Amino acid sequence: MRAVSLVLVLLTSMVATLPLACGGEDEAPPPPSKKIKKPTDPTDPTDPTDPTDPISPQDPDAPPETSDEFANLYPSAYCTVASPCCGQKSLNSNQQDCEKAVFASLLLIKDTGTFNKTKGQACIEQLKGLSGSSACSTLEAGIPDCEGAIEVTPPASNLKKPGDTCASSEECEPPAQGEVRCEEVGLEPKKICQHVLEGGAGSTPCVGDTRQTLVVNEDPKLSVGTVYRCAESFTCDASSRECVAAAPLGSSCFASFECTKDTHCAGGSCVASKDSGATCELDEECKSGFFCSSKGTCAAFTQPGAPCTGDPDSRCLDGACVNSVCSGGASSSQLFCP
Repeated sequence: MRAVSLVLVLLTSMVATLPLACGGEDEAPPPPSKKIKKPTDPTDPTDPTDPTDPISPQDPDAPPETSDEFANLYPSAYCTVASPCCGQKSLNSNQQDCEKAVFASLLLIKDTGTFNKTKGQACIEQLKGLSGSSACSTLEAGIPDCEGAIEVTPPASNLKKPGDTCASSEECEPPAQGEVRCEEVGLEPKKICQHVLEGGAGSTPCVGDTRQTLVVNEDPKLSVGTVYRCAESFTCDASSRECVAAAPLGSSCFASFECTKDTHCAGGSCVASKDSGATCELDEECKSGFFCSSKGTCAAFTQPGAPCTGDPDSRCLDGACVNSVCSGGASSSQLFCP
């Protein structure tokens, strides 16, 4: 059974606990006041410690030995660093909101997951050591020791397999790599779970490539559970539905998707695409990473995580401009903001 890292559980469960941290009807439990139980020996009549006595303060400088201690220390250690980073993105930077949301999420997993003491201690130590301009980029990338501090083994999946009928993609089991979708296929349309994987030479059936997406629903070849989107240097042959090598510079062509990266089809031949500032009429005339702006010149897309304005000439590479920051990207930010 595949284990789920702490970061994956936290980021998904934080979404669920978000209303709790933002003043909804049900308040999230506050973070603990750094307290743990005193040691008790019930067999020793001289031991004055009563296990029902109020708990004693936990030393915030002591490394966590248990999942309870980790849950006590992690919210403050994480949010002390994360809150200023959230503020830089014009997102909620209230540290108390952050700590409440993180602690509520940890409550869901700390008793059912497996605590890795070595990683847990290293996680807290690394968080305490973060400062300066590199702190935010470190949280954006994620801290492996924090990701592995508590691992939760998910229950057996009841999700549908590739090829099973479905109503939405949420019902479908996702692949280890690639994407999952609930797609309408076949001459008598029905919706099935499909895995869309990256394809190389000979991968079939393909549904498109990095430049085009072909019509799916009426082609019987695509009524299967696994399909391919051809990789950068390949194109999807619309007839055979097979990934084939894209046409190199100077080759004859009918459309730009037939040509290799950073070339496009013009006058029936694959020609070199244009760099920043060159005149253009269509996006496909510009090199990868650029688009044709309203000024009629090739301009660079804004990268995920970078500031944006929402202006037509401030286009995000992968996603939308949300809260003045470009969303999306293959390497999604691990930074949590409540």
